[in-house]
Amino acid sequence: MKFSESKLKSAFRFITAMALGSILLAVWQMETKAAPPSLRPSVEQAQAPQAMPSRMNESGPLLPFSPSAAPEGDNATVSASDKSRNAANEGCPFRVSSLDGPAGNSSWHSGGWAVRRRCSQSLDTLFFVHTAPSHWQNRAHLRATFFEEAAMTYFNWAVVFFIGEQDDPTVSLWTKLEAEVMGDIVTLGYNDTILSLLHKFVGGMRWVLEYCPNVSSIVKMDDDVGVHPFELRRYLHEELPLKSGDLHCYVWLRNTVYREPQSRFCVHVEDLPQDNYPLFCSGRSIIMTIDTMRKLYKASSIVKPQPIDDAYVTGQLALLANVGHVFINARIEWSDSDKTEPMLDGKFLFTHEYFDYGLSIERRAQWGLLLWQYRMEHTNDTNHLDLSDRFYSNMYRRDFENTRRYLQDASVLL
Repeated sequence: MKFSESKLKSAFRFITAMALGSILLAVWQMETKAAPPSLRPSVEQAQAPQAMPSRMNESGPLLPFSPSAAPEGDNATVSASDKSRNAANEGCPFRVSSLDGPAGNSSWHSGGWAVRRRCSQSLDTLFFVHTAPSHWQNRAHLRATFFEEAAMTYFNWAVVFFIGEQDDPTVSLWTKLEAEVMGDIVTLGYNDTILSLLHKFVGGMRWVLEYCPNVSSIVKMDDDVGVHPFELRRYLHEELPLKSGDLHCYVWLRNTVYREPQSRFCVHVEDLPQDNYPLFCSGRSIIMTIDTMRKLYKASSIVKPQPIDDAYVTGQLALLANVGHVFINARIEWSDSDKTEPMLDGKFLFTHEYFDYGLSIERRAQWGLLLWQYRMEHTNDTNHLDLSDRFYSNMYRRDFENTRRYLQDASVLL
């Protein structure tokens, strides 16, 4: 069958128009979606909380509620009443009905024998660390650096890791063994899921107030956060007392309450009628006094719970308890770049690592360099933290040499 030239041209124009229309339609659909696919769990996941991962990203709060993270497209202009109506019709998949202990559970917690022993003595600072049962490597890295025995004695601080229960029998067995041997893990009577983050925060405060009521300051952080120990000690001694009744943290402001049921940040209108959160802290790292924690915990018996743990505790509870916020955003670094040089310069109190390498080799190297630098700058200090024997270890020598190579072009005197 033969076609005339005019018919072929017409067919070509028709096919071209169809292809162009398909492209325009795809672009329009992408622009009008509520959020990119990577941030929107499937409908099946939203309807089945048990299918969610065993824990959320413990490296910090439920991802920062920055304005840039807000949904794009038509949904960005939906009125508050429409959001509320959608939430009422479809509901949010994750809701917290109560902060009470698990029904039928005779003990709401277990573990923490070593921490209780330290808290029975005079203690300056307690690190309140959110972690998950399977994150044993992160805990090991922290114990090998900021929380090794010599450092805890020198700085007069201690650490307690809060976890939930684990359904996986193997993980549960090894975590129980770790808790019994190390004594710094407290297991709360909830499954370690997306919903247990709030219970972990509030339950952790209850545990601290019960067993460590005389500690001076609290540093709440996640298990993938790094600390500059000497800068933090200076801050706790010099700056925290100036505003001891406030939360010192990376402060989020002007954040919209998510109502989209497919979002893991969704908060039902019945749990929080307001369209915007009050000021609240990123849960990755927060500094407070024990008196401030006591006020927050007391307020939790009044304020209705909602699943966004850091927004609830450091936002809603802080508002009721008349607890303010001190912005230390400039002292906290969350990028995935190499933060060794600014850490050595004392620019940051806290850093966050996204990858296993940063959490292990890089962090150990930073710790070794910080100790070495402090030792060189305080040669006449007889009460120094002397861990020079660590450099005889092949592992730490390798870490040290790797970091030297990273900084070979930097203005750091080694």
